[in-house]
Amino acid sequence: MPRIERHKPSKLAKEKVVEFCKRVQARGVVSHPVKRGRTVPPEDSDEFEQLIHRAYFKFVKVLNENPAQRRKYTNKGEVETIKCCVCGSKSEDFVNTLSLAMHAFASQKVGCRVEHMGLHKALCLLMGWDPMAVSKGIWSPKTLPDAEALAMKEDLVVWPPVVILHNGSIGTTNSGDRIVVSIEELEAFLREAGFGWGISKVCRGKPVNQSIMVVIFHGTFSGLQEAERLHKLYAENKHGRDEFQRVNCNSGETQHKLEDVLYGYLGIAGDLDKLDIKTKSHSIVKSKKGIYAIADAHLDTE
Repeated sequence: MPRIERHKPSKLAKEKVVEFCKRVQARGVVSHPVKRGRTVPPEDSDEFEQLIHRAYFKFVKVLNENPAQRRKYTNKGEVETIKCCVCGSKSEDFVNTLSLAMHAFASQKVGCRVEHMGLHKALCLLMGWDPMAVSKGIWSPKTLPDAEALAMKEDLVVWPPVVILHNGSIGTTNSGDRIVVSIEELEAFLREAGFGWGISKVCRGKPVNQSIMVVIFHGTFSGLQEAERLHKLYAENKHGRDEFQRVNCNSGETQHKLEDVLYGYLGIAGDLDKLDIKTKSHSIVKSKKGIYAIADAHLDTE
């Protein structure tokens, strides 16, 4: 069994992690310990598993909405104190994400088992580990195949569903080649492409350079279907997520049409940092497979 590593943090580092834990708890991500008189569902029950999933989604959001915070967990080369946000101010200090994940899985703190297990699953998702790699009650880190880890991340979508659009021309070194796309222009383009009734709002993303725009759809099954349809449109036109990641290396001729400079894809948990503060605060994380399962079950009963 790998050793849980700890070290004595500096005063400044300790203040930073304590403040982060306070922000997490203030937003209601961590539940209060179960009060005396309340019963905790058995760990092998469906109810207990549902509670873990709920905590899992909340912690996935916490770990992804701030890029600096995410780097603190994924940066294996840097040693920085990490505290357990479930334990809060009473947390021990952990030297790396593995130590924290092992603590979260093994902790038997009264009333906090659900939150610890949710945090463990969220950390595994972030690091690409298998949360089910358990032998004789002990979890050990096992790296998932890249395709499986990616599939797990792509399943967790921002909700209400969003499609994130990048203006590829903003990153060009020649300012004369940049095309600023207005909200009104994008809305008109979407209407012409057959998208309208399923859209709740179109707004700017986080960067102040106007390089990101966000199309927010209604938080319904049909809204998700419309968001996926727009996602597929960009993917089929070779203007999806993968193409955008390569756009800065592309030395082709300058494009001047709106449809040529925009790259779009369905927003997942890892994209939360691209949203503006208001949109992010009103968003949660959901499983796309779970949403489709509910829709299929509803159809089966009709």
